[in-house]
Amino acid sequence: MNLAQHLIYYLLHQIKGQKAANVRLPLPSSIFNREPIAHTADSNIYQRWEQLRSSMLQDRTTIEVTDYGAGERATGHRTIASIARKSSQKSRFNALQYHLIRHTAPTTLLEMGTSFGLTTALFAMAAPNARIITMEGCPNTASKARETFRHLELNNIEMVVGPFDTHLDQVLKTLGKLDYVYFDGNHRMAPTLNYFLRACSSAHAESVFVFDDIRWSKQMYEAWLEINKHPSIRLSLDLYAIGVLTFNPEHPVRRKVIRY
Repeated sequence: MNLAQHLIYYLLHQIKGQKAANVRLPLPSSIFNREPIAHTADSNIYQRWEQLRSSMLQDRTTIEVTDYGAGERATGHRTIASIARKSSQKSRFNALQYHLIRHTAPTTLLEMGTSFGLTTALFAMAAPNARIITMEGCPNTASKARETFRHLELNNIEMVVGPFDTHLDQVLKTLGKLDYVYFDGNHRMAPTLNYFLRACSSAHAESVFVFDDIRWSKQMYEAWLEINKHPSIRLSLDLYAIGVLTFNPEHPVRRKVIRY
């Protein structure tokens, strides 16, 4: 998507959007206040996380990357810094997910798209007693993520390496139910819809699904709009870069655009 298209999407979002404080939601307002994670996370591990992230953002080492998420399988060489920069969410979205996980207290958490494991590590900090399975297509990227988890001494993360299509059904069977899912491993419409529908089979009333990069491309935004038509969804929050879904059938159907 070119810059002009992004600008149009952004302006439309600003026009349609409401401030979170002005919207009645079945979620605490504290998840939107951008409170620094450092104020609530274990200070020692979070400091080490920040140091590790800073180190990656300056690391010009090149690795071979296998990419399944933007089309057919492709390989190429990229620097650790460029991957870390692209895969790391903006701090406010890191904070939102961290506080959302702390609030919902999931016991099972699935991440589709590990990259170097920085976001996975935040999830593990927010839910230290949860069973976390993270999926990554690229073996070299997954190896770097394992280093992240070892460095931060995070022991509640399991990694599955390889194409999502090959492994997702077994992962869903292993977890049994999905309390929290983060979709961040494919940016095409058909696979995104496919993974969502397969994950729905393990969703329940208290499940939370989060989609990253919902305006990364026209396909991703079309996928997001199509997903919102699913009858099981009760609350949809469009925060421009990410989308949040909940499923409690006791709640009324609401589709909200939030300026965040």
